[in-house]
Parts: sequence; C-alpha cells; structure tokens
Amino acid sequence: MPTEYGIAYNQITKTVYGDTVYYGGRHFLWPWNSFIKFPATAQIVEFSEERWSKQGPLTTRTKDGLGLSLSISFQYRY
Repeated sequence: MPTEYGIAYNQITKTVYGDTVYYGGRHFLWPWNSFIKFPATAQIVEFSEERWSKQGPLTTRTKDGLGLSLSISFQYRY
C-alpha cells in the first residue's frame, strides 16, 4: 500500500536482511520471506549537511551582520 513501508524478513532464519526499504508497489521475494510493515504517515523535512538530506542548511545573517547557519529537522503527520 502507498501508506506503508516494508523491510524484508526471512522466516526461516528469523532475520531481516539487507538495508533496503521497500515502498508501495510490487516487489519480488522468495517464498520463505515476507515483509515487516511500518506506517508511512509521518513526513520528514530536513535542512542539513547530512548525505540523505535533500536541502542544505538554512543560512541567514543576524541583526549585526554575522553569518548564521541552521540545521533543522522536523516531522509532521498527514
């Protein structure tokens, strides 16, 4: 479903394999595997220098003209 994420779970070895997160749609798994599902109702907005961030940090200036760089991250629900 488009409102869920999933990670692959091996039912024989009882382990989660790989670091892939599956989004809504069709995905192939072997018969002894399944998905552990998580809701995808929270949205993350992030401004930082981290590699997964889509936007860089917010930059501005103080009243005195000094440079200021802000890294901000927040979540909201639909």
